Amino acid sequence: MDPLFDNLVHYPVSFRMFRSSESRGVTDRSSEQSGNLDSSMAYEAPDENKDWSSCGPEHRTAAALFQAATHDSLMEASVCPAGERAVWTFDMDTDNHQIKRVQLKSVEFTIQLLPSKAPTVPLPRHFYGELAKTDDGCAILSQSGHVAELVASLKDPTAVPLEKRAALWTLGHIGGTNRGMDLLTSHADDLVECIVHMATSCDLLSLRGTSLFVLGLIARSSAGKRALSHAGW
Repeated sequence: MDPLFDNLVHYPVSFRMFRSSESRGVTDRSSEQSGNLDSSMAYEAPDENKDWSSCGPEHRTAAALFQAATHDSLMEASVCPAGERAVWTFDMDTDNHQIKRVQLKSVEFTIQLLPSKAPTVPLPRHFYGELAKTDDGCAILSQSGHVAELVASLKDPTAVPLEKRAALWTLGHIGGTNRGMDLLTSHADDLVECIVHMATSCDLLSLRGTSLFVLGLIARSSAGKRALSHAGW
């Protein structure tokens, strides 16, 4: 038997917590073991402790503790098992560079505090729809030429359905404000009638459904309501 671990005593652990909101009770289970230590006796922490720290007998051999001890004194040694951030500090009773007794003094570790939920960041529903809420934004949309391109894609019989749906959603968000609706009618007087026709007569049900939702977006503005009324809706 190894005399070092015959004299190893078991003491309660004192915690030094940093930014910690909670802690788990820890006992030095390995201090109750004795005998020769080798790689075949590597300590594996129970499942309930694996998420924060573990320190087994292989970390407290005489060679490991002397290597971790301070240069000024051999009375204290701090070890940090590989892959962990926890620092285990041991008090040592030595005699002629022989360890007589070891006691666990403290375990220092950091727990990162996370908010209970992610902060709420209000995001715009649609970039073009937000631009259409201001005169400057409408000027940017008009100068970009994107509105004309979207209207052309919507009316193009050769355009793929995905392109038409993208155009519908963008035009609907723009038409959700009076400024945006005036911008749309300046590019196509029959835009609402075109969307109504797609909602009632399109062969693809996905385009019909998208058209119905877009008509609801347009109805959010008074100018859009008037245009829908003229179209019989």
